[in-house]
Amino acid sequence: MPSYPWIVKLLGIGLTIGALATVLASSGGATGGRCGVSVTGGNPPENTAARKIVCRMPGTLIESVQINEHPPDAPSDTVWLAITVPRPTTAQTLANFLVETRGKWDSDIAAAAIRDGLVGSGLRRVVAYDTIWPGVQPDPNDLYGIALPKWGIRRWATGAPSRNLGKRGDSWPVLQAKLNALSRRYHIKTTVVRYQPLGKAPLIWISTPKAARFLAAGGFQAYEYTLHFGEARYDGVFIGLVSEPVAALAVFATYRGRQGQGCGGYHQIRGANKICPSQ
Repeated sequence: MPSYPWIVKLLGIGLTIGALATVLASSGGATGGRCGVSVTGGNPPENTAARKIVCRMPGTLIESVQINEHPPDAPSDTVWLAITVPRPTTAQTLANFLVETRGKWDSDIAAAAIRDGLVGSGLRRVVAYDTIWPGVQPDPNDLYGIALPKWGIRRWATGAPSRNLGKRGDSWPVLQAKLNALSRRYHIKTTVVRYQPLGKAPLIWISTPKAARFLAAGGFQAYEYTLHFGEARYDGVFIGLVSEPVAALAVFATYRGRQGQGCGGYHQIRGANKICPSQ
């Protein structure tokens, strides 16, 4: 499976605990029973369907979704998306690393779910998308293609989803129980965010002041195994290891739309190179 063209590696320190807590709390566009994600463009059924999908990503960093018509070199019954996520500041901080990495993953997950959700409801086909920052004008000639191969839209075609997608993944209660057991085993804190825009896409935060010891004990691999990382059972998986206030390691994958997996780190954690070679 190809990796994403972006593998993040930022170095430096300088983060308040409050800023990190904001990121880990997933205080984005959709929280609890309230969803503040703005969806514009498209016709009313498309707009409503897209919003329902994104609002099933509690705490997403996505701020807005714009449904645009007339993607280049595509049939008239197709649309493309511009998905807005927060702009990281220029400072090299742990919070910025997490915002950038997480924001791109959120966008990838949402775009694929909107594509399949709309076409499954008999609405127009989503063939491409872009992830942008607030105030940036999206460029329709510089998009990520997610058109299914069977649609025959060559410019925007991506690979067909794995046949494993949605099969033999754990229910949320079962997955929570397994992760709770890992937390007790490795003496760490685990936070599970239940993304389910279409299929499940677990977002996992692991917190420990002894990250190197956790890695040396094989803890990270145990989480990857439990979450079927690399097996395409879920729409996607994000695992973030945070050692406050100066270090983090993240691995992430998407399997429904623009398929791939990647990793990144902020500040060196001993043993992280076995998980993420860029470290």
